[in-house]
Amino acid sequence: MDAIISEVMNVISAIDINVLSLIVSPVAGLIGVFIGSWLNRKSSIDVQKKFLAKQIRLEKLQGVSEDLGDLIHVILELNVIASNRVNNSINEQEFESQSHLHFQKVMRIFKDVQIKDLFLEEVYRKKIDKLRLMYTKAFNQTQNDFLKDENIKRKEVNEILNSDVQEIFYVSDYVYEITNELNDEIERELTELTNK
Repeated sequence: MDAIISEVMNVISAIDINVLSLIVSPVAGLIGVFIGSWLNRKSSIDVQKKFLAKQIRLEKLQGVSEDLGDLIHVILELNVIASNRVNNSINEQEFESQSHLHFQKVMRIFKDVQIKDLFLEEVYRKKIDKLRLMYTKAFNQTQNDFLKDENIKRKEVNEILNSDVQEIFYVSDYVYEITNELNDEIERELTELTNK
């Protein structure tokens, strides 16, 4: 009887080992697959987050570039307003009103750029601050030179207009320069993003 019990125990042990090996192997494989997929998903999510952050930054930089493109056109409108004033096409009140509307348009664009300021590098923030000061100086000079009727009657009014026009062109050229630099950066980042 002992021999039979011993034989049954050996069979049960063999079955337990076979059953265990049938159970353990797939469970270990499932655990490995689970851990592998979790790590892969985490890595994929990190890549997606980086890509999304880069995409948002590029969209904001493109928005700033568009705003600066609009700014060039709006700034140059000041030359037309000043020329109309010198040519007596508009009077003192009309000049003041058009200048005020012009200034509001420019400040609205600067505000749009400022909203996207977070996505700009420090060098661009400084350039845009310098641009704002340059524009304000040119605008104030134009106001001082052409607002009052007695200023329009001066003999050197055309020389003053030329000087103011040159200053406004200088400001618009600076906007153009910043826009080109920003567009170059956008192009570099797009190339970097597509090469990954």
